[in-house]
Amino acid sequence: GTRVSRANLRYTDGVAELPYVLEIGDFFAQHSSRSLRRNLKGAQIEFQPQTNIRQSIQLLVGIDSTEWDTAGDASRYLAFSWLAEHDRLGGVTLGHVFSEDSDHDTEQRTTAVAWNNSIRFADNLHQVEWEAEWLQHGNERSDGNAVFGSVYGRLWHGKTRFQLGYEQNDNDFNPRGGVSNGGQRRWDASLHQRSEIGNFGASFNRLNLFASRSEDTSMQIGYSRNFFQRLNVNISIGKRDSNSPFGDNSNDNVSTNLNWSLNEHHALQLSGSQSEDSLTSDFGGNVSRTNTERRDVSLG
Repeated sequence: GTRVSRANLRYTDGVAELPYVLEIGDFFAQHSSRSLRRNLKGAQIEFQPQTNIRQSIQLLVGIDSTEWDTAGDASRYLAFSWLAEHDRLGGVTLGHVFSEDSDHDTEQRTTAVAWNNSIRFADNLHQVEWEAEWLQHGNERSDGNAVFGSVYGRLWHGKTRFQLGYEQNDNDFNPRGGVSNGGQRRWDASLHQRSEIGNFGASFNRLNLFASRSEDTSMQIGYSRNFFQRLNVNISIGKRDSNSPFGDNSNDNVSTNLNWSLNEHHALQLSGSQSEDSLTSDFGGNVSRTNTERRDVSLG
């Protein structure tokens, strides 16, 4: 017999007094990656009020299942979101997600408030965008909070680009419909610069896991340049440190890559890398250290 795994029916009425879009069947529900981001089976409707500010009101009900014939054993979702966008003040989003697990045993409620905006200045020479979100998540036993913020900038028509990000989730923050993990703090930063003497890049990432009391930090610096429209040079220097109650691990690496285009069909590539690892472990008061070095060169 025929077995239907996915089906979708979409109807749009843009000339109604209150324009709306209705979807029935399989649809993608996304409020944010931290509150709800799932393929669901059910229905969602979006209203678009015609006011001085752009608005979107969305209601959805769905189940998290890959097959229709097993949908009765899936988690259930009921969600609401309201989005309002102003040309100067930016966009504000308010969302609430109610979910119940497949056994109908535990319920979760997640409320999120987000704001995003951007500015241009110096005759549109520079642009800076930012986004912030606060979430509160709870069930019958515990509550947890989460915060997220990000700033992204393009200066001098994109010759300089930078990004800063921060996220912190409590141990008890674990929404069923989201893709973020609880019990962690994360920092991100990056910078890219294009110039006449080449392209420069740098990045920094740090992740703290509360349960394991561990920290992972990585830094990377890169440079690339094209000579004579035939020879491309890339150099990368990186460092990574991992710390936990069970020991520390450090890695330093350098890599280079040269690509010389001989003609339309042939190219000569020379690459090399060097890496050094240092491991310090502590079990029962015993400390050991291991250092290794690696070098690889390939020609092709």
